[in-house]
Amino acid sequence: MNEKYRPYLRKMSKEALVKCVSKFFYHTTLNSFIDSYKGNKNSGTLEEIATGVQLIISTGLDSIKNLSEKNKKWSVIKPKRELGIIFMGMRGIYNYTQDDSVGKADIGVSFPGFTWKYSITNLPPFSKTLGNTGTNGVNYNKKYYDLIEEQYKKALAIKIANGGKSGRGHGPDENARIVYERATEHFADHFNKRSDEERKKFIFKGLGINKEGILDSHGIIYSNNMGINFIYLWELKYNPEVYYNNVYTYAGYLSDRPKRGAAKSYVNFTLEVDNLEIIKLQVKFNDGIVDHKLKGAAWKKRKSEGVTESDFKKGYFGSFNFHAPDIRRIYNIVLVYQK
Repeated sequence: MNEKYRPYLRKMSKEALVKCVSKFFYHTTLNSFIDSYKGNKNSGTLEEIATGVQLIISTGLDSIKNLSEKNKKWSVIKPKRELGIIFMGMRGIYNYTQDDSVGKADIGVSFPGFTWKYSITNLPPFSKTLGNTGTNGVNYNKKYYDLIEEQYKKALAIKIANGGKSGRGHGPDENARIVYERATEHFADHFNKRSDEERKKFIFKGLGINKEGILDSHGIIYSNNMGINFIYLWELKYNPEVYYNNVYTYAGYLSDRPKRGAAKSYVNFTLEVDNLEIIKLQVKFNDGIVDHKLKGAAWKKRKSEGVTESDFKKGYFGSFNFHAPDIRRIYNIVLVYQK
């Protein structure tokens, strides 16, 4: 490590230090790369780890036999000769996960003098969630405060009556959908009235295009928890300006008659080029309209006094997920590896 960095690293929190090391220093060993995901429970983490592990062992940087006891579960990943050839000369892997400053890229594959940046997903080929773009400057929690409060109270009563159960068919999602659809309609109308510069900024962020019109990553990797299935390189299909000068939005829903619990609402972005739908912006609460105060497996129904209002809090309306149903509508892609 260059000595000039040490004074800065000493001042950082442990979490910030891990992020810094992951972003600026590539990993050359399996344990270092796997451990850089410690505490990260975001969806897609398993696929990202499996991808990195397979690249490291396929290029001979490290061996499965060197895995620490806590990382032994990754010994099921197998090296692939073809990957070793494609990534010959690889020096290590950067962990970019959840780092918005590098855009869509989840990992960086370092070679002497350059780095290939890849987005990683476990979705079916050609489908990809590109990221959470934000609300385009609208505070929907404030705008719909009364409506959210009203629907939260209704959903909370149902949640308590169902013993805190989550998932479809228990009511709260239906209450949430009332808010989603209102916000979806507002967002579509709001976006179409924005200036060219504002539309450009939003679209470029969502598609991963920098100010110069260059993509922030070189391609996409489709993986599962056993390793890599497909690798594609990509480039923009059209001139960057087409994506904001010729795009319009409209509100859309999961179906005309949503099934109970199907609380998804979309803002559809369509290019005025062959009337091509390029993006579905999913609008929803981050953790549902009723959120457990203790999330996930850590939350359990009270055994003695039962589930009460104090077990829950109002969800935050701030998840605007930019999803490409088919990346080929946005990018020209080239297959470089298939399992």
